[in-house]
Amino acid sequence: HGSFLYVRQMGSSVPVSVTSHPAPDAQAVYGSIFHTDRVCFDALWPGLKVHTTVWVSPEDDIELRKVVVSNLGDEVIELELISALDITLATHAADEAHPAFSNLFISADWLPAQQALRFVRTPRLQTETTLQAAHFVSDAEGDVLGLRCQTDRQLWLGRNHTPARPLAQLGRVPEVPVALATGLDPVAALGVMLRIAPGAQACVTFATAASQDPATLRAIIDKYRQPTCVERASAMSATLASIQWASHRPHRDYLPALQALTTALVFTLPKVHGGHVASLLEPQAAHRVCDRRVLWQLGISGDRPIVLMMAGSPQGLGLLRTLAQALREWAHGGVACDLVVLSSESHSYHMPLQRELTLLREHHDADLATHSGPVVTSLHLLRLDELSAPQRDTLDSLARIALQADGHALMHQMKAWVAEHGVSKARPWRGGANDDVPTHQASTRVPAPVGSFAPVTGTFGFDVSAGLRPSRPWVNVLANAQIGALVSESGAGNTWALNSRLNQLTAWSNDPVADPPAEWLLLQDRRTREVWSLAPSAWGAGDAVYRVEHAQGTTTIRHHRGALDVVARWCVDPVTAIRQVHVQVRNLGTRRAHLRLVGMVEWMMGEKRGDRATLATAPCFAPLPEGRLLGLLCTRIEAATGFGGGTAFFCEASAGPGTEDRNNDSLDWTCDRSEFFDAQGHLVVPLQMGRRSGFGLDPCAAMSRMVTLRAGAAFERVYLMGYAATEAAARTLAQEAMAVVGRVREEAALDHWTALLGATQVSTPDPLLDVLVNRWLLYQTVASRLYAKAGFYQAGGATGYRDQLQDAMALAWAQPDTLRAQIVLCASRQFEAGDVQHWWHTPGGAGVRTHFSDDLLWLPFACAHYLERTEDNGFLREQVSFLEGSAIPEGAEDIYESPGATTTTASVYEHAARAIDHSLRTGEHGLPLMGGGDWNDGMNRVGHGGRGESVWLAWFLCAIVTDWIALAHAQGDHARVQRWETALTGWRRALDTQAWDGDWYQRAFFDDGTALGSHVRDEGRIDLIAQTWAVLSGHAPPERQRRAMAAVEAHLVDPVAGLIPLLAPALRHAEPSAGY
Repeated sequence: HGSFLYVRQMGSSVPVSVTSHPAPDAQAVYGSIFHTDRVCFDALWPGLKVHTTVWVSPEDDIELRKVVVSNLGDEVIELELISALDITLATHAADEAHPAFSNLFISADWLPAQQALRFVRTPRLQTETTLQAAHFVSDAEGDVLGLRCQTDRQLWLGRNHTPARPLAQLGRVPEVPVALATGLDPVAALGVMLRIAPGAQACVTFATAASQDPATLRAIIDKYRQPTCVERASAMSATLASIQWASHRPHRDYLPALQALTTALVFTLPKVHGGHVASLLEPQAAHRVCDRRVLWQLGISGDRPIVLMMAGSPQGLGLLRTLAQALREWAHGGVACDLVVLSSESHSYHMPLQRELTLLREHHDADLATHSGPVVTSLHLLRLDELSAPQRDTLDSLARIALQADGHALMHQMKAWVAEHGVSKARPWRGGANDDVPTHQASTRVPAPVGSFAPVTGTFGFDVSAGLRPSRPWVNVLANAQIGALVSESGAGNTWALNSRLNQLTAWSNDPVADPPAEWLLLQDRRTREVWSLAPSAWGAGDAVYRVEHAQGTTTIRHHRGALDVVARWCVDPVTAIRQVHVQVRNLGTRRAHLRLVGMVEWMMGEKRGDRATLATAPCFAPLPEGRLLGLLCTRIEAATGFGGGTAFFCEASAGPGTEDRNNDSLDWTCDRSEFFDAQGHLVVPLQMGRRSGFGLDPCAAMSRMVTLRAGAAFERVYLMGYAATEAAARTLAQEAMAVVGRVREEAALDHWTALLGATQVSTPDPLLDVLVNRWLLYQTVASRLYAKAGFYQAGGATGYRDQLQDAMALAWAQPDTLRAQIVLCASRQFEAGDVQHWWHTPGGAGVRTHFSDDLLWLPFACAHYLERTEDNGFLREQVSFLEGSAIPEGAEDIYESPGATTTTASVYEHAARAIDHSLRTGEHGLPLMGGGDWNDGMNRVGHGGRGESVWLAWFLCAIVTDWIALAHAQGDHARVQRWETALTGWRRALDTQAWDGDWYQRAFFDDGTALGSHVRDEGRIDLIAQTWAVLSGHAPPERQRRAMAAVEAHLVDPVAGLIPLLAPALRHAEPSAGY
């Protein structure tokens, strides 16, 4: 991801970048110069020179990129200059959390008068203002042949492509204002086609502007489409940069050091130790402690990048003042940073260092008071001798860089830091060389394959190649209750343990276009040195056809290349926290095959990529005298989310008897991911691995094995990934897992799923429906929803109160104990007032308490469903505690916290009954209150004022209370029987009168009494679930049931698209707003 400039010769489909990243041309020489206010890039080819200058206007929110292209040859050249950037219009945290979901709300259009692409984020409320951005050509000098654009990232990048080789499909810009398709994944790409005579040059300035005000954005575009304004912005930027305000800004001599420091803040770089780079701990400290919660009492969140400064004498004041000035620059530029100064000055009456430090902090706080915009920096002064050992350890572990204010110049310390990074980059390659892993994407769009289901097992298979590729990732979820993995058709995906959100062992990408892998399986022909992926990713074999087969519990990807037949099969152990990949390579040729098999996983061990900074890696060896490598370990040091000390491992194991050849025992390894990527970020394979491990690396686990196969021979190995709560437990689990034959684990996984899915069978005249019902729907419910709580488009990790209760209801016949356990668990997430947590994370139970009106009611609904199928009435007497937490503040939609459990307990019956009691309040139409939303979370504005009513909720309550009146009779709970019968009568009366719209049932009533789902509305005239639940509840008159479903058929069923929308027409501009 990023903002890149490319050049493409006319007649060529492949663009190359005008900078050394992301798509460098081997024939070009690249250079860059960083100035105070701008960056200049140069690219030189035989016959062509491109000079690029990037700066930001000091007057407006706009970035400018001026590109000068010079024809050094003797012939006229025609080329296209392309600017492309991913559009997010969101904070970094929001984009990292759910990029695909976030991008759904961005629209694009073309402004012909301004020759600009405009992007707008749809607001959650019509009264809100959201960020808008524009990308346009500010100025173009020379012979311009035309302008082209693209806003659909899939057409720009291409499926399974990388920015190193984008598809780069552009079209002519429209002549009139028009909305542009984004494919729900926006990009801003503009191409300027140029003709340049020999010895001549052309100049194009690309601009990107942003504003929350549409009028301001248009004004900025109009302003910077004037060449004089571009020149003015450049001149003003240079002038302001040249002015030295000694008391406010660092001297320009410090610029290289401060730019290096900024790099450390913006990127999560490996930690280095040496020279004058400071540390509170020994570099290889065996038992680090890191828990950002211990910093909260110091006023430090631990969420922002930390620069740690050790100060002990007034000699370091010059460096401290410089960093305070840098902190002011970072605040102005929006670069987050907590500067933490640890003073070791001896106690005395004067303490000059402490006085000066206090003044620096006061000046910084005063500057922040005048700063408009979010506060992203802070200056903390702490006494080293007043910190606890956990606080010191945590600061050292979280610090991006630690410096000494001891009289050594900042430049001297930063040079040592940069040098150490250079050494760490070069040190791993003992052989000093590596082999490229090229990408093999097609240069044009390719069709999607057509798959088929196996008749009995339901295995879904299809082919993937350079000329055949799905338009979106096709993913299988493999999981048990402890560990799980996503596997897409490209071999991409990720693995997690216990919580698919908070404890991702490898990174979840959520990128449906590129689908980048975090786990790699590579094969190399040692004769030709060609390297390719065992799966059809961007790095797959361009001349091979891969066969992908997703089954319940396994995914298999096989291909044939040359004389080699290669199979990789993924599965998850049915019981233990082990994910397995079984690799088989068979030599079908007539001569020996000299190969190298490489497995590499990029550790994440957390929720976001920044969590990788607090990981410690180590090899695990068998006891002497054997001493062979058993596997590679990775331990999460940071403990704030409850997974501190958790350890993952990656190791090799035998596939079974007769599959091992001791002559091939040549295992190499490393825990340093940087060995696998060159300076441009391209994938490479080192000839020899560096065998590096420790704390603060760019962490991974990689193993390489040399293989020599005779003609007709086969080689099999199993790669295992596992997880345990401690390093010792992980070592034990790894040894136990390696003792299980790979084929035995595969068979156990298949047997486990066959037993569960075979508990019930449905037979219909449609074999495809049978396969879905008997094999896939229940499998996906258990694997994806109950175990994983994740899929390609959302790695939630949390338990949803309603969500997992609904999912568990699907197991009432096949596995009723699971439904029973889920009911008891959800009862324990109820507050004494009767409301519940909407969702919560394990461990710890942190989650949200909301005003949603339906969550709590799924408890009695699921109870009735369970009792109907099992007659296990005794479980209603099981005692369960309540939650104890804070009330939702007045006017707020929810509250996020970690509530505790009360000492008070009540029966499951009482928990479910309180849920019903909590839902008896009605509005002026006699219908239940909508609250902050019902089954449709998006309708969060219908009843946020406390008066809105839900028709669907009335149907739902009618169905629930009908069953529970009988249960209350059986319990002798006569007061509730009377109360519920009265409520039921009132709901049915309101449904028969107020809710009926003439031909169908309305959906809800807003706080002001306006109807939603009425024929008088332009948008949202009819809603699906208000009609279907009139039938499902059994409480609507038969004639009205028929009329309601006839209205669904007439107004909602779309036979052409094969879809039934939830409502129609779509809610876009209607007032009042139903919500997001």
